[in-house]
Amino acid sequence: MGMRCEAGPARAPLACRLVLAAHMDDETLGLGAQIAAWTATGASVHVAFLTQGEPQDRRFYAAGADIHSYAARRRTEALLAAHALGLPSRNLHFADFPDLELSLHLDAAWEWLHRLSGRLRPRFIYAPAYEGGHPDHDALNLLASHLQASSTKISAWEYPLYTQCRGRVLYSSFPNRLGPVRILRPEASFRRRKCRALSCYISQRSTLQYFPMTEEKIRRLPRHDFKRPAVEPTVYELWGWPWRGSEFCAIWSRFQPADGQLP
Repeated sequence: MGMRCEAGPARAPLACRLVLAAHMDDETLGLGAQIAAWTATGASVHVAFLTQGEPQDRRFYAAGADIHSYAARRRTEALLAAHALGLPSRNLHFADFPDLELSLHLDAAWEWLHRLSGRLRPRFIYAPAYEGGHPDHDALNLLASHLQASSTKISAWEYPLYTQCRGRVLYSSFPNRLGPVRILRPEASFRRRKCRALSCYISQRSTLQYFPMTEEKIRRLPRHDFKRPAVEPTVYELWGWPWRGSEFCAIWSRFQPADGQLP
């Protein structure tokens, strides 16, 4: 349970807010209504997509996807969704690392994200939670933790997407109680904009139906133990994906970003 919060952390309309998304649709699922609310107040909101949404293994394509234009289609969907939320296309940033393989590109991803943050100077960053749902989400949470450590001026938060409890997949819920949760309930007009934005992600339609639309959640980014999976087994192990959480944790626990403090 968490406290009701209409505006999210710290009312600072001119402060840059950087939403980190491992995949195109994470930003809308996790914070779409709140993004619409922020942009309506004139806030500077940017979204960084770390992967291009196209798995190298075709087994992981969404049902009915055109494998010859999948990445391009997902980028187009992200641009349309951003328009529905009131975000200009210039505020979207695409790193284009392979889907499902962000953990294998941590050094390059860190360099890209660190450089982007140095240019935007965000006051707030929002990352997918460390929740054992998708390895790219957890890898991005790791990068966000290092980004927060690189500057005393960054306030880092995380938003849930999906995790598991007792073998059942839970959507938009944190897997543990590592800090107070803020429940964001923007007004109905912003929730409708979120629904319009999600309708732009046609290629992901089969998975979006499970996420609640009435509220969004955030909490301050905890000090996660990346040597251990957030939950055991992870959701991707439950789904039979060919990786174990412990394999990713071995990668994450060894990662040391290149030196460089943000001013």
